[in-house]
Amino acid sequence: MKHSKAELESIVAALGSKQTGIEILGVMCSATGDDQVGWDAISIIKIKSDNAGTRMSNSLMVFKNGTELLITHDNYDIVDMLWTPFRQSFFTPEL
Repeated sequence: MKHSKAELESIVAALGSKQTGIEILGVMCSATGDDQVGWDAISIIKIKSDNAGTRMSNSLMVFKNGTELLITHDNYDIVDMLWTPFRQSFFTPEL
């Protein structure tokens, strides 16, 4: 399948955006597949802690772009609210 120049430019822009990321709590958080795996692991810890009625332990999220963000019980929801839609935006078709 041959892509047009505009399609290729769009793909390159999306890849750059995934690597650059979105600023959350003063940290540029990339949104690559590897980042998703890390976020999924932290989310499992949060879900299990909530189910047990306890506070989740702190987890250091190391993003593919080299930045780090300490995820705590208190900031998990804000990070999830901002990062997840950003990551999902790369997979949502334009209507």
